[in-house]
Amino acid sequence: MRDDSPCKLDAVHWQRLRGRAPEDVMVRSQCDYCESSGYYEVDFLGSMMQVDPLHERFLSPRGEVIDLPMEGALAILVYLVEAQNIPLAGHLVSAKDLQGGEMFFRGPHSFPVASLEQAFGEDKEGFLAAGKKCGGVAGTLGDASFQVMAFPRVPVQVLLWLTDEVFPARISFLFDATIEHHLPLDVIFGLVSELCFRLGDMR
Repeated sequence: MRDDSPCKLDAVHWQRLRGRAPEDVMVRSQCDYCESSGYYEVDFLGSMMQVDPLHERFLSPRGEVIDLPMEGALAILVYLVEAQNIPLAGHLVSAKDLQGGEMFFRGPHSFPVASLEQAFGEDKEGFLAAGKKCGGVAGTLGDASFQVMAFPRVPVQVLLWLTDEVFPARISFLFDATIEHHLPLDVIFGLVSELCFRLGDMR
């Protein structure tokens, strides 16, 4: 279930970011830093936002404070701290292909796709339109797909198989194999959950 209450992250996440040199963060994450304000500028799921480590808050490009859901806020901070300066691998993997993923991504950590499958199971164009609103670019996989840049180093492919006379609709996710170098499994789960909620809001 998504936590839409005002985000109150553990202080350690902010402390870790404040402990990083901005030049190091910029190189690893491919995000920008404004020296005058002390803000990082992060492109997250197609939306630009500012991260203020000193005052522990997120802001819009206009400077308005944003109460991010926990999943998104945690993903942003962990990405800024953990991202690695490595090129994309160029091949796609599922969550269960990641180290430890087969055991982790099941039960309570299964991606929350049921409502999306119901909403888009017979609506290819609606699925693609929702993806476009999240900054997605249409692809060629499944019956329909798009790629969204969760972060500059984290592309995510979202695939839809439409309902037919034999099989129900199915939505799945593929990642560049380098994702596990940038984000741990629990944060990948939170990131995909946030993407699912955003896509649901777009329908």
